[in-house]
Amino acid sequence: MKAPASPPTKLAELVGASPAIVKVRALVDQLAASSVSILVTGPSGSGKEVVAQLLHQRSSRAARPFVAINCAAIPRDLLESEIFGHEAGSFTGAAKARRGRFELADTGTLFLDEIGDMPAEFQVKLLRILETRLVERVGGMLAFPVDVRLIAATNVDLAEAVASGRFREDLFYRLAVVEIRLPGLAERESDVPLLLEHFARHSERPRVGFTASATDYLAAQPWRGTSASCGTSSRGRLHSTPARCSTGRSRRHSSMARGTRSTGRPRCRRATIVARGATASRSTSRRCSTRSSRRISAMRSAGLRAASRGRHAYSACAGRR
Repeated sequence: MKAPASPPTKLAELVGASPAIVKVRALVDQLAASSVSILVTGPSGSGKEVVAQLLHQRSSRAARPFVAINCAAIPRDLLESEIFGHEAGSFTGAAKARRGRFELADTGTLFLDEIGDMPAEFQVKLLRILETRLVERVGGMLAFPVDVRLIAATNVDLAEAVASGRFREDLFYRLAVVEIRLPGLAERESDVPLLLEHFARHSERPRVGFTASATDYLAAQPWRGTSASCGTSSRGRLHSTPARCSTGRSRRHSSMARGTRSTGRPRCRRATIVARGATASRSTSRRCSTRSSRRISAMRSAGLRAASRGRHAYSACAGRR
């Protein structure tokens, strides 16, 4: 089976110049060369997978596989097979053996996103793999050695989950050898202009951007979300707002070039009359053409009938003779 995620060909980019992002970037540079397990925390959409890709791309494993899996997005019944693999016939529908994500990420990096949502019975098996570096497939009798750099991420407070009994304490300390915390956008408001520029540059309309006044207005808004929400908002505005293109022509100029105002209404009453007249003339010409075709068909039919009657009359006369 082919790995679902190979080494990322596009370099990850952690956009921002705020003190919080500078600190995260420094931690990434410091930890990239090591093989310790890392726990990345922060709200959803703050860029946890970007940090994981940066750690992989700047490590000695950069040419090896980078395999990511979202523990919350896979059904509970399939999660164990997806992570650890299974042998043929181990359960209904398992027609052949399949390698899990640990085996696919061998010699590379495995990124377990939303680790806080992993069921308790799978946490025990994950802990054993971290201790022994051996993977046993579902329904299998043999264990396979793996060399994997593990990076986990969550938007859940794992310390609170440990206190409430929803997450194993020993697994928590195995995963969080080093913790990297990503801030929300409210903690890095100075990065909003840089994020807007980044998302505009990588949008489907790269020639359209934000003016200085639009950037100042958006930067002054109370951002309560994350960098992902900022990207969604900026892409929506780029596609729905009459932003000025790099060519210097606005949507009003392009609409006027088509003969309409910026509101979409015709420029004058005369244009409406001319347009209606052109439509009426086309309809009239189509009706005339249809009538002419019908007349020609009727004349042909009449001519054929007359010719047929003439042939029958000639045959009758010849018979009398």
